[in-house]
Amino acid sequence: MTDQTPTPLTDFTHHAVAARALIQSMLTELIGPVDLKYDFFREWNGCWKARADLTGAATGRLEFTFLTTPGGGLLALPRPLPERWRLMSGIPADDGTRWTLDGAGLLVPFVPPTASAPGQAAPAISSLDPAPEAPRPVSGRRDRAILFFAQGFGTGRLPKAPGTFGTLPGVLLYLLLAGLPLAPYLAVTAALLLIGIPLCGQAARTLERKDPPSVVWDEIVGYLITMIGVAPSWPAVLAGFATFRLFDIWKPWPIGWIDCQVGGGLGIMLDDVVTALMALGLMHLGQALEGWV
Repeated sequence: MTDQTPTPLTDFTHHAVAARALIQSMLTELIGPVDLKYDFFREWNGCWKARADLTGAATGRLEFTFLTTPGGGLLALPRPLPERWRLMSGIPADDGTRWTLDGAGLLVPFVPPTASAPGQAAPAISSLDPAPEAPRPVSGRRDRAILFFAQGFGTGRLPKAPGTFGTLPGVLLYLLLAGLPLAPYLAVTAALLLIGIPLCGQAARTLERKDPPSVVWDEIVGYLITMIGVAPSWPAVLAGFATFRLFDIWKPWPIGWIDCQVGGGLGIMLDDVVTALMALGLMHLGQALEGWV
């Protein structure tokens, strides 16, 4: 089955004229005649973008990410994304297709909403500000794969307590690894920790957040660290889960300091590593006290 998601445009040479015309036409369709001043630039990952300053029917600044549709058309995805663009009209590509963002921020084909009541006009656009909870755009198979793993195989997307639910895959992984000798267990945990630094960093850039709550790979690795050398038993599994979540929510020093001061994938992982080491110490103290774990 082929991927039907638009992919980032990396060859801008033959699309400059089309890109200008597409932005101009979609803004004219949406808000009326506007004057535009463009600034085209290339991101670190090779994807082409444009900043457009608007004057006329609406004023403000938009940033567009250029994508290629499955049919070979050009799509300019705006940020910030006004809700009317997402819900009522979709974002037009120059091949006639229209796209929008679903609740998870994934690009999907636009399906027109049901007809309004007779005589009811569509709301006018006088501001380019997005709705406060507008989802971030996610495009391409690679972005979706990164988010799938970084968000704990989907558990981090749950609306309530994503960190708590996102730790559950760590519990399942621990149960699979608990029978290993200490050295292989440490090797697997270290490998997942090292993978997590670029994985969480890229997920944060995709979601445009410093430490997105939905990114829970750090919680998965944190639970594995919490259980290093702990004799496996159901009381120990539950105690490790509760202890790790307690420190992760409480964030005593230096966890809170790391969370605020260290950025990128390293910062996302590091505060949970320190959290897990504190929980690990408490678990071994409890293990030493007969009958606690």
